[in-house]
Amino acid sequence: MNSKITEIQEQINNLKTRRSPREKIWRELKKWICPWRGRFDDAGTPYDRDEEELALFTGAAGQSVLRGASGMTSGMTPRAAAWFKPEFEEEWMREAEGARAWLDRLDGRIKDCLAEGGFYQAIQNFNADLLWSGCALLYSEAEGAGMRYESIQTGTYCVALNNAGSLEAVARTLLMTASDLERCFGRENMSEAARGKLAKNPWEPLRIVHFVRRRGERIESWWLEENARDKALREATFFEMPYFFAVWNEGATPYGTGPGDEVLADARQMDLLERNKLAALGKLADPPVVAHPSLKDSMDLEPGGITFANENLRLAPLLDLGPAAQAMRPIQEEIQTVRERLDIGLMASIFSSIPLDQRPRDMSATEFLERKRESLQQLGPVISAYEPNVLVPCLARTMGALYRAGRFPKVPNSLKGVFLPMKIEFVSPLANALRQTTAESARALFQDAAAMAQASGNPEIFDKLNLDQIIDELATGMGAPGSIVRSDDETAQIRQQRAARQEEERQMAQLREIMAKG
Repeated sequence: MNSKITEIQEQINNLKTRRSPREKIWRELKKWICPWRGRFDDAGTPYDRDEEELALFTGAAGQSVLRGASGMTSGMTPRAAAWFKPEFEEEWMREAEGARAWLDRLDGRIKDCLAEGGFYQAIQNFNADLLWSGCALLYSEAEGAGMRYESIQTGTYCVALNNAGSLEAVARTLLMTASDLERCFGRENMSEAARGKLAKNPWEPLRIVHFVRRRGERIESWWLEENARDKALREATFFEMPYFFAVWNEGATPYGTGPGDEVLADARQMDLLERNKLAALGKLADPPVVAHPSLKDSMDLEPGGITFANENLRLAPLLDLGPAAQAMRPIQEEIQTVRERLDIGLMASIFSSIPLDQRPRDMSATEFLERKRESLQQLGPVISAYEPNVLVPCLARTMGALYRAGRFPKVPNSLKGVFLPMKIEFVSPLANALRQTTAESARALFQDAAAMAQASGNPEIFDKLNLDQIIDELATGMGAPGSIVRSDDETAQIRQQRAARQEEERQMAQLREIMAKG
């Protein structure tokens, strides 16, 4: 028995135990909201259809999840538009000859790597998991000269976080066939039981665990057969953490909570309403009837059917279809109400209610600003966790993999032999909208102050405003290049020089006036 492997297995079991309270809730969320995502240890093979998915009468909650996830993807990481750009941290580097062109080439190669590695499909699934389960895990793996990205199914992983909320350890369970194990890890590293599967049933899924943890500056990685005690399939180290984790709202466990927790009752109600609606429609389409016992074997209830009977024998509906049809209206109205609540709770309506960069003609600027602010405030939690915990480290790992694979563009002569500290700036529609909210608030305040000053004839109103700071807020919110807005020190120096010139001119004018009088 390998003591190191035993220690790792104990850590994995501890993480699973700590996950248990949240896993119970995940099962309910999966059943009622998103049955096609999420997988648990007792779910069988990944090819089995979930009973919950087959039993649901409506996919309304799942449709809201998909619309909300699509809105998040198009707002934060759109495939067809720029949503980030690499930049130098040092200003002089950005101004060096050939630096801008080099950054553009690097930007293109990062985007190609993301697209080739399936990032956009993975981030779409990641966003869906974040909405229904309250947390999500993204995985990146170097393959050849590129990368592969995958959104890990909720229920197949457990995590440990440090005090800063960053990942310290991840244990992920996945299914691999015996033939896959031989191809990926080599026959000599497989257990006797797994090698036995190669001859009998090489395509039977086996449960494998990938365990990753931080140890100082190192990222340690182990691939293990589940419950293995003797040896690992593979031991390795990563340059960067390959997993990226985010929660919607912080909770009692590391897995947080999310919109799915808020709409669980609505999802259950929607399913019950749909069942009642179908039962009512069935009675309207094929209503129960009252008939004389003598018609028991001669009634033809098919469309157009004819039943011959004595003139005193009548076939009568058991229900009055007029009031029954009217009774359907409240059910339909309640279904629409619950559907709207699902759309709001699962963020589907946030992106479709109003474009974040376009104001309708019949809406005032004040109303538009308030509507946008309300929408963005609902997305605040995900933005605060999303960028630093997922997008920034994922892009940093992608850049690191490109550099190690020799795919970095050739550095211009002006920057050769210089350490190049890099940073990521986000320019997605949602990131721009968040910046513009502050700018629009500053612009609206200035416009109101100007109107008050003009109406009252009192320009001293502007003494209450820091106009220089308003300019800074407008420039930041509009995403203007920092080089076109002077710093406070530069501005103060220019004003001092202007005041000195004006004072010199005033003194010269006084001197000329004195000389003219003399």
